[in-house]
Amino acid sequence: MKIEITKTVLYRMPDVAWRMFCLFMTDDDIEHTPMQKSAELYMRYYFAVYYSGHQGFFEEYKDSDINGFIQALADIGSQEFANHLAETAQNGLLDDYDEADAWFYDNEQALIEAIQIYLESNIDTFYEIVDEDYAMRPPKYTFRVGAVMAAIVFALMGIILLTQTIMVYWAFFLMFFAFASPFLILMVYGKIWEVSVKKDVISIRRPFRKKRIIQFSEISDVKWPSGGVIIYARGKKLVVIKNYVSEYRMFCAQLDYEGKIRKIDLTDIEVRQSKVTIFNGLMWPVIAIGALVWATSLRNNPDRMYVVALFAALTLVALWYFFFHFKLKITVMGDVISVQNVLGQEKRCQIHDITKVRRYDRTIAFFANKKKLIVLSTDAEGCSALVERLRSENVPFERTGGIAKATKTKKHEVIVSLEEQLSVLADMDIRPRHDDFIQWVGGEWGREPIESDPYNLLFALLGGERENEDGLWEPLSDDIYNFDTECVENNDIYATVFERLAAISKGGFELSDVSSRVNHRSHKASVSFSFNGTEYSWQLNYNDDWFDIEVIGRINALLKSAGSSKYFYVSNPDQSVTIVFDTDEKIMKLNDIAGAPFGLAISGIE
Repeated sequence: MKIEITKTVLYRMPDVAWRMFCLFMTDDDIEHTPMQKSAELYMRYYFAVYYSGHQGFFEEYKDSDINGFIQALADIGSQEFANHLAETAQNGLLDDYDEADAWFYDNEQALIEAIQIYLESNIDTFYEIVDEDYAMRPPKYTFRVGAVMAAIVFALMGIILLTQTIMVYWAFFLMFFAFASPFLILMVYGKIWEVSVKKDVISIRRPFRKKRIIQFSEISDVKWPSGGVIIYARGKKLVVIKNYVSEYRMFCAQLDYEGKIRKIDLTDIEVRQSKVTIFNGLMWPVIAIGALVWATSLRNNPDRMYVVALFAALTLVALWYFFFHFKLKITVMGDVISVQNVLGQEKRCQIHDITKVRRYDRTIAFFANKKKLIVLSTDAEGCSALVERLRSENVPFERTGGIAKATKTKKHEVIVSLEEQLSVLADMDIRPRHDDFIQWVGGEWGREPIESDPYNLLFALLGGERENEDGLWEPLSDDIYNFDTECVENNDIYATVFERLAAISKGGFELSDVSSRVNHRSHKASVSFSFNGTEYSWQLNYNDDWFDIEVIGRINALLKSAGSSKYFYVSNPDQSVTIVFDTDEKIMKLNDIAGAPFGLAISGIE
């Protein structure tokens, strides 16, 4: 017998699917297959030890064969837990089970991951997946917005017809239809566009095109640009599905599960101008056409032909501007960048041919072999992915605009040498641990990104770690700490952070007996430690695998109560956090010189 489950629940509500799995495995009235039996014994072992410890487990299953549980743990891929249970059972009552329980709670996350991998690897054995019929459609407001805007345009046309004398009716109607056409197309798109799925059959309805019905097996390719998915059938583009349509994630999950098509390398990038930029570009030809219609309606004006010629030229320029943004496309496939322009012409170059990238307030210019390749709006779709890709290839970046506003004295960003940055930080008592730091940075990262963005990247690097000759990871500096806040994966993470904070404080935050626990099943996290002869045990805010950054403020509250003049100051611009330990005066000086946004981590707990 299997667990009957729909694809929607399986892919979109994994928590529900997991609960169904747990209930099914622990049901005494169900006869399980051999593979399910291993999962059943695992579940019974896990829940018994989790709630009652090993003593409760052995009491509950005293009449059962413990070797069956040991073998089940080995079958699901957790040999370490199988050995641990065998040793615990062999010790018997000579062991009070405290150590066995402590080891279990410290390593339970690995046990959970093992059963999840086991479940994913044998999903057909556990679930009877029920096919569902569903349809993907644009949001309802798509049709409504188009209808309302078209109605407004035609209402204005009616008002003008009733109140004004129009000399050239055909030009007047042409102008208003030009205004209304985008909204009429939006209405038709919102009403007609639909992709429906019935088992392995996909039906596609699109405006102004015939309905297509294909099998999943006919899909020859699929690409995943930012914001959607492009499906190809028999080598030709079939349909583009954006991620805002209903059931989009369900559709993508089904494609992955069925395994009937292959994904193109996810590192491939497609960059297009944003819809806002394209829409704004459309306004210029509409305005120019309106002005041209007005010019053609002039009567008895000796300069009429000159005015018509002027607005005709402006109309052509506006149309070119619109199609430039509409047709512009940048594609990155592997190490090749191709740029397609308004005429359909394509320029290609290698990533290493990009000599620099210059950032302005709202645009980014890309230069290849010292010549400007293209200028993009910063809100272009896929632009951020392209920038990250170029950063990973150590392409030098320059900034204008933003830095000028900050300094109010220079138009372009000042390049600060790595040696000068390290000299300034040394005056602030922030130094690298090793003498070969500059040489290491040059080999691993390159100097240009650090020197073109002074101090920001250097703080993150100094606060990190590198692998030494013995294969061990060691800090790059003893004076600053940087870590990714999406790091809560095991019990030791908070203890590790506390010990590192104690290290950079150099005795200012001296700890002992530090330990932490994270329970992802019960959504609880805690840390305990001794400070100034007092033992503390804190319950922390649990947020999946995100670090509770507020705990730094609670540490500062302890330091304040102990009369410390130094505290932990935090810079948290994005997902990573950088921490230094010093006095308020020293941090203010650091912020003034390096422009570092370090702030005091505070808490209401005294």
